[in-house]
Amino acid sequence: MLLLKTITAICLGVTLCTAQTIKISGIVKDTAGVGISGATVKLEKADISTTTGTNGTFTLSNGLAQIQPNFRNSAVEASPMQIQNGKVVLTLTQNTLVAISIHNVSGRQIYMSKKTHCLGTHVFETHQKSTGIFLYKVKIGNEAYSFKLSPLGTLSIEHNATVGNSSALAKQAKAEAVTADVISVVKKGQLNYRDSIKTSDTTGIVIKMIPNAGDVKDADGNVYQSVRIGSQVWTVENLKTTKYNDGTAIPNVTDSTEWIELTTGSYCYYANNPDNKAKYGALYNWHAVNTGKLAPEGWRVPTDAEWDTLKNYLITNGYNWDGTTTGNKIGKALAARTDWRSCLLSVI
Repeated sequence: MLLLKTITAICLGVTLCTAQTIKISGIVKDTAGVGISGATVKLEKADISTTTGTNGTFTLSNGLAQIQPNFRNSAVEASPMQIQNGKVVLTLTQNTLVAISIHNVSGRQIYMSKKTHCLGTHVFETHQKSTGIFLYKVKIGNEAYSFKLSPLGTLSIEHNATVGNSSALAKQAKAEAVTADVISVVKKGQLNYRDSIKTSDTTGIVIKMIPNAGDVKDADGNVYQSVRIGSQVWTVENLKTTKYNDGTAIPNVTDSTEWIELTTGSYCYYANNPDNKAKYGALYNWHAVNTGKLAPEGWRVPTDAEWDTLKNYLITNGYNWDGTTTGNKIGKALAARTDWRSCLLSVI
């Protein structure tokens, strides 16, 4: 039996804003298309979970009242902005690019911030420590606000709206109201399911679960699921054992120079951070693999020929990303659907 090891990338992205309304519904099915009852469905970052009904259906909801933005002239709520103790407080009703600058009376810029912020209330530190009159310029999406501020308080507020199409702004809000969360499903006898989800109001999701071909336990007691692909059975999680299958400890080496010069088996963690063990497993050198004792009893690290068998099966059966049956384009078929690097929303 075979051991599959894959390394996934780190996912960088925005977290779910707690003020966002969530309502996600769908159905969990097996490979035959039959609804699976009693499966646990969870939105991980929002920490909302439920159990599928007898027909496999589910609904995830945080029970918040829907926020209704005023699309007539603003991306913010009725009282959008306050300046408190040198700080700008905004309440946004959608993901919005916010630029804040502060100038003194001579026109010199003394502060600048430009970032995309998600729905909710945000407090911006302006770092104003001096006395005198200052001009605040705040651009929210396509709208601009100007404030004159003195030690006595706000002298004036000027608002210049540049968005005139309420329909366009509504579409923009809908497109940008993302959750950047992960939906997971767990059911005994099925492979654990995880996928990225980017829309907080979604209906009709269909989740298809794949049978677990059997659990595998390593010398540390870690348990891995497995999957049958053609005539082969592969583990679907990264190996993270710190012992060979005979119980002998594998040295953990964190020094890069020492690692290069090793002639014996060793392991480390991604970025030498043990916190990465649970998600990404461990990294082993060739000497550890070559002992023949790295994989759990009854399993083995695959040979080149066995990788070729897997590759040819996936290509022949249409698992290329574009559905073709020629050429090697199977990367997406083997990749996880979560924890991949994406762009940051914040722009400085």
